[in-house]
This record gives sequence, C-alpha cells and structure tokens, in this order.
Amino acid sequence: MKSDRRRQKMAKNSLEQWLERLIKVIKPYGQVINLSILGLLLIVILWWGWGWLARKNVSDFMADVNAIAGNADALTPETMAAYLAKHPKGENNAYLNMLFGEIQLVRASAELETNRSDAIDLSKKALENFQAANAWNVKTLGTGDRIVWGLAMTHEMLAALQSGDDREQAVTLYEHLGREWPKSAYVNMAANDKFHLNRPVTKLFLTEYEKSDIGRKAPETAVPALPANFDPNLPAPGTEPSQTIFDPGLSPETVTPETTPKAEPTATPIMTPSAPPEAAGERVPTPATASPPETKASETKTPETTAEKPASGTPAETNPHQ
Repeated sequence: MKSDRRRQKMAKNSLEQWLERLIKVIKPYGQVINLSILGLLLIVILWWGWGWLARKNVSDFMADVNAIAGNADALTPETMAAYLAKHPKGENNAYLNMLFGEIQLVRASAELETNRSDAIDLSKKALENFQAANAWNVKTLGTGDRIVWGLAMTHEMLAALQSGDDREQAVTLYEHLGREWPKSAYVNMAANDKFHLNRPVTKLFLTEYEKSDIGRKAPETAVPALPANFDPNLPAPGTEPSQTIFDPGLSPETVTPETTPKAEPTATPIMTPSAPPEAAGERVPTPATASPPETKASETKTPETTAEKPASGTPAETNPHQ
C-alpha cells in the first residue's frame, strides 16, 4: 500500500513538473496563442454564417425560378427586370437571363407568321437576355451550353426576319458549342442546324422569307368619325324610317306599320271546250282597262236557224229538177 501511494505521488509530481515547464515555455507566446484561438473561432462562425446565407439565397432563388416557370405566360418586362435586380450577379443572374431569353424566343416564334414586327422585337429582347447571360464565365456554369444554344437559335430566327449576318453568327455559335461542350446534349442538334444553314436552298429560303409579306400587317384604313349630332334612333339620310324602337334599357320592340291591304288580282279561270263558262254558270271577269278584242268576220259563226218541222210525209224542200 505504501509503495502504491509513493508511486502515485511520484507520478503526480512528474505531471506537475511537466505542466510548469510547459507554462514557462508558452508564456511569452500567450498573446499570440490567444489571438490564434479567437481567429479560429471567428473563422468557424463566418463559415457557418456564409453557409446559412448561401442556403437561404439558394432557397430564395429556387422559389423565384419556380414562380417564373409557373407564370411564364404572364411575365412582363417590368417583372423580369425586378427578378434580375433581385439577383444581380453571378450564376443566378446568368440563369435568370437564360430563362427570360427562352421565354422571349418562344413568344417570338408564336408571332412569326402573324405579326412580323412583334416577332423581331421579341427576338431582339431574347438576344439581349442571352448576351447578358453569356457575359458571365459560362464555361464554369452548368448551363453554359444551353446559353450558347439559345444565342444561336435567336440568330437563326432573326436571319429569316431581317437582312444581316445573323445566319453566319448562328453557324459560328453552333461550331463553338461543339468545340467547348463536346459531350453536351445540344451537340447533335447544333451540328444538324449548322448543316442545314449552310445549304444553298436554306440560304435562298431565308432570303425569300425575309422579302415575303408573311406576318406583315396591311395598312389600317381610318374609320370615319361619327357626326357630333349622331342619333341612332334617327334614320340615315336616304333610307326609310326605321321600324325599331331603340331603348338601351329595354329589348327592341318591332312596330308593325299600318298598311293598306293590296287588292289581289283575280285569277282567270281556265276555259275548257267541254265546259264553257256560260254553260257552267261562271262569269269571266273583264279587265276594266282592257278593251274587248275585235272579232274577225271570218271567225264569226252564224248560228243555224232551225226550220219548222214539216208535216209528216211532206218533204221539207221540193227539187225543181225532179
């Protein structure tokens, strides 16, 4: 027992001696050590705070992206500008510009055959969005190939809407996409579009389409203004009076004008040989204004007179030559 106590006391003394030597060694550097510990704590706090802010920023950004995707048809230029102002830098800004460029490009394609001026304006806005996204270091972005693809598609559409070098720029961007992102999902589509844009028939089509009247609005004719004293209840000059009573609060009521019944012409009965009008007891109406037709002498038949019947056995006539 005494040996164990002695051994513990010796171990305790050796530990105290080592601590005393250590304190003496680090005492001149105590301030530096304290500052180092504080700096380390500060780094940990900053790292945690930056991570929290980054997560919050990502959460806000994803919420905005979902709102944009769910309400793309109702987005206005003012709304797009507000989103870009909320995320003014970095990959978030590039991604939003890319989304807005795609939305403008879809709207331009919808107006391609109906309103060419609107299609050109929307295509130029899409080009501005894609160029703003491409201004960032798109090589390090996960959507760099998608941004370059959108740029090339916009130039390809403008090649059919206006004269210029948009076709050549689209071909150059497709080639750039194939070189910088050889494993991208857009490479095959870019190569196919580049092939068709270089064909002579495509060049001719783009030239003729740009000159055509497809999507161009006809000049609008001015609608003549109504006179100051215009009254919808009054008939227009040179027309018959209207028979409809106009009342904004009531349903239209039609007035039946009083008219004198017209005399209907009397139909002339058809005379048949078997039943003359006189025999049938019918009366043939004679027009008041028409004069009776003249009867030709040759057509007038002389009624035969019936001779008195002679007595029986006596001839009616005596032949002098008998």
